[in-house]
Amino acid sequence: LVVISIIALLIGILLPALAGARKSARASVCGSNIRQIGAAWLTYSSDHKDTVMPMADIRAAGVTIGSTTYAGILWNGAYNSSFELVNVEEGFLMKYIPDGGVEVCPEWEPVNPTGVGRFGYGYNGVYLSNNDVRGAAVGTYNKWVRQADILTTGKTVVFADAARINNTSSDIEGTTYLMPPNDGTGTGANISYPHFQGRHSDAGNVLWADGHVSGFQPYRTGTASDYYSDYDANVKHNIGDIDSDENLSTAELFDLK
Repeated sequence: LVVISIIALLIGILLPALAGARKSARASVCGSNIRQIGAAWLTYSSDHKDTVMPMADIRAAGVTIGSTTYAGILWNGAYNSSFELVNVEEGFLMKYIPDGGVEVCPEWEPVNPTGVGRFGYGYNGVYLSNNDVRGAAVGTYNKWVRQADILTTGKTVVFADAARINNTSSDIEGTTYLMPPNDGTGTGANISYPHFQGRHSDAGNVLWADGHVSGFQPYRTGTASDYYSDYDANVKHNIGDIDSDENLSTAELFDLK
């Protein structure tokens, strides 16, 4: 009985430690994934005369590659009118990523395994692609940004763990975009629609423009009316903003300054 009690005690001590080690390992894998995306992002710029990858290629008549017409092209593939990734190989970054492309964040379970947000990572396309992307007409997304335009590379977000709350159903869903705190979606200039998820012991991995990756805790104001999507659902899934000044009207970690 004494031996059994000791074994039970050891199991009680070791299991939480093992669970913590597994979570740390998954966070490290995610960090490696997003660092690989960052290397591809920098290589894309090098191949395009210092031009930063756009958020999307979207045209009124669709984007035709060979004999196939797609609704648009994103960093992670070509998608159809239902926002399903139908050709991953055509993504802006995919040819720069070896060994079969990007792996899904190990802490992310895609709600839609074929959707554009299936990998669990989002891109700061609002500032790195086109400052006027909010409300822009089809065909106006590619206002080019150059690497030299990013003045503080160590404090400018490029990619991060991403998910959002559907503003109609309040369900979690994948996204390939990473929106800044001052997105202004909905009614009111400062209403945030957060897309950053803390999946790894309450923090999310963030890739910065200088290539380094760090953990960051999602920020929420605590005031439900500040948000376009359901606040309680954001809290439940630990979704918030990447923010350092606790002010939703600014985007100090997204803009090019």
